[in-house]
Amino acid sequence: MLVNCSPEKWWGSHLILDCAKGNENVLSVEAIKKFVDDLVVEIEMEKHGEIQIDRFGEGDLVGISFCQFIKTSSIVGHFCDVSKNFYLDVFSCKRFHTSKVIECIRKHFDPEIVKHSLVERGI
Repeated sequence: MLVNCSPEKWWGSHLILDCAKGNENVLSVEAIKKFVDDLVVEIEMEKHGEIQIDRFGEGDLVGISFCQFIKTSSIVGHFCDVSKNFYLDVFSCKRFHTSKVIECIRKHFDPEIVKHSLVERGI
């Protein structure tokens, strides 16, 4: 689906993704960086600065989180080591294809389940 709304009422689209049981890439900082690099190209965005990424947490909540600012907002993700579940947000005031985001996720992490919702932002 291509997000396409009136600029007078529309500020952006916020794609929210819940993904279950990904592959071993969810455990790798380098693999996640590669995913973000590929995603930015696939959805025709432009990075603003370097990715902020780190592994932290305690017990069953250890995992990798990242934030990549893009010229039109941000891409944020949280990955859980134990379950290999992960959660991503893509927010942009530039139009993008949700299908390209999902395809990129499947290519890099091969999750068993991808649940998504799209929220149109604006006043």
